[in-house]
Amino acid sequence: MNLPLPMITGKHIDRSANSFIKSTIAIMKKNVLRLLLLSVIIFFGSFYASAQVYVRIRPVAPIVVRTAQPSHEHVWIDEEWEPNGNAYRYTGGHWEMPPHPGYRWRRGHWRRHHADGERWVAGSWRR
Repeated sequence: MNLPLPMITGKHIDRSANSFIKSTIAIMKKNVLRLLLLSVIIFFGSFYASAQVYVRIRPVAPIVVRTAQPSHEHVWIDEEWEPNGNAYRYTGGHWEMPPHPGYRWRRGHWRRHHADGERWVAGSWRR
């Protein structure tokens, strides 16, 4: 299927080719605007997804019996919490291997946030 090419005479392009170019540009602008709108929605949606969980009263950590160390390289992960809806779920009380030699476990802690309450700052492996 061959599309007719615009006829060029001197410095003028015929009217059908000119209208084709204008309609193509309009479609491209519409698609760029749609892409921009989608990008804004994703950008602000990521902020909502990473919302912090604040509590007024810290949850009580369960009593965990420390088992024998599996090897001299394992590190005990004591108190550790993860967000679970509008609260926190205890995930500590276990042995873990460092991801790389020479890494040390930096304990998590509770951080006060103005009048909102407190939030858990997760522990992490550090060099």
